[in-house]
Amino acid sequence: MAKTALVIGGSKGIGQATVEKFLQAGYKVGFSYNSTIPEFHKQYPTDSVFASPCNVTQEEQIKSFLKEFKEFSANQIDVFVYNTGITIDNLTVSTSTEDYDKVMDTNLRGAWIYLREVGHLMFFRRRGRMFFVSSVSASRGGRGQLSYAASKAGLEALVRVGAQEFSRVGVLVNGIAPGIIETDMTKNIMSYLKDNQKNDALFDRIAMRRVGQPLEVANLIHALSQDEITYMTGQTIHIDGGYML
Repeated sequence: MAKTALVIGGSKGIGQATVEKFLQAGYKVGFSYNSTIPEFHKQYPTDSVFASPCNVTQEEQIKSFLKEFKEFSANQIDVFVYNTGITIDNLTVSTSTEDYDKVMDTNLRGAWIYLREVGHLMFFRRRGRMFFVSSVSASRGGRGQLSYAASKAGLEALVRVGAQEFSRVGVLVNGIAPGIIETDMTKNIMSYLKDNQKNDALFDRIAMRRVGQPLEVANLIHALSQDEITYMTGQTIHIDGGYML
């Protein structure tokens, strides 16, 4: 029976690259999106891909989404990826409580609910891989990024605790912390670097002297999902071109 992967936030960027990577590797894949269903998945067989909207700030929507996916996958989840996330950047003194809560609910609270629900399934199957996409901002937050950086730092703590609770039965829980990846979320940074012809202190921090691509992150997640990786858990792996050196 084909293995299954579930990607939360799989409609574009890193999420889309991850969905397509696993589909091309022969997995049955499910993914969530916010409101508009993406077109890319239509090129794959309908019995190989499941797509449905899910607002991760709504617990009942999460449970309903998981129920539908488990019907599609015959109650099987081999690889789980929590990729969804938002940022509402503003200086701390100018950030509203509403915006702070929205970031925390999406980036951290939703991840916790999925850890609980998917972890429960994997626990009794006594196998599985769970990945939570963090960010280098968790370790090096910038001005105006308090809610985003705090949510991602919390996500890395969630990974460590999740590993303690689930790894004893063979469920490995790890984090992935990308640096500057070319996605919709970073389009303002991409525009800034282009306008400055890459002659900027931010770009100089990256040892490889380039930004990353979504497929490079997807390749790492796929590689760490393989059966040969059996003794890594509770870690957050940076994939940042040397940004954190």
